[in-house]
Amino acid sequence: MENPRVIYTQNHYHLGDCVYSIIYLKNIYSYIETHNITIYFYCLNEYLDQVQDFNNSKNVIIQSTDNIPKNVHIYDLWIGSHTYEYNWWNSFNSSEYKSYDTFFCKYYNQISQILGFPVIIEKFIYYDNDLIDRCKSINSLRNNYYANIDYLINNGFPRSGQLDYDVNQWNEFIIELSKKNNVVTTQKVPGIKCTRDFDLKVKDIAAISLEAKNIIAIESGVISGFYNVYVTEDPTKTVYTLSKCNEHNCSFQNFIFKNGLNELYFLLDK
Repeated sequence: MENPRVIYTQNHYHLGDCVYSIIYLKNIYSYIETHNITIYFYCLNEYLDQVQDFNNSKNVIIQSTDNIPKNVHIYDLWIGSHTYEYNWWNSFNSSEYKSYDTFFCKYYNQISQILGFPVIIEKFIYYDNDLIDRCKSINSLRNNYYANIDYLINNGFPRSGQLDYDVNQWNEFIIELSKKNNVVTTQKVPGIKCTRDFDLKVKDIAAISLEAKNIIAIESGVISGFYNVYVTEDPTKTVYTLSKCNEHNCSFQNFIFKNGLNELYFLLDK
């Protein structure tokens, strides 16, 4: 066995940012486990429980930023970090920019190269069999409350200004859509099933996405969980992602990018 190596990483930003960092680490699990590498990942304490939910490797240890040790080098995994030559802020200037998910590949492959990992991520998705078991457990304990979903909607307020947001417009749209469909939201709308009815966490929402025929998702923290293979590789699912930033478009074949809710009103006629 190789001599042990310890690497310290962090992401001080929002929950979705941290989940994207964990998706990166998931893609290098095999390498770090076979090469006796331990990676510490530090995030804000308020997100600790939910970020730990996504980790399946004993070689990745997730702790609060309150516990970052002194006198160690910390690698920043936030996509906006100016530590690296290529980051979110200068990616727009690159003629190579294609989509959000391919940006993640290039950004994190750059970090792998810096760390000396000969691992190339070609598709920014994650595999996690726990999602299947978790989905079954959630519905078993709640009388199939989240089964056979026609539309799973991430309608929570976008904290980083990703979308012009009118809560009344969203509520009216969702109520109208629910007249013909089984709808589940992430932000409570009167009379509509919601993930908050049973306090589902982000990974729980990723799990019930396996039950959804369609997903409507504002580009915010919850959407990161939908990068699982059961959503991205399922041609029978359609994922509508919404952001006023065109660079948030994804290359996954079943992901359809929209700039605002007005572009989804055609769904009410189906």
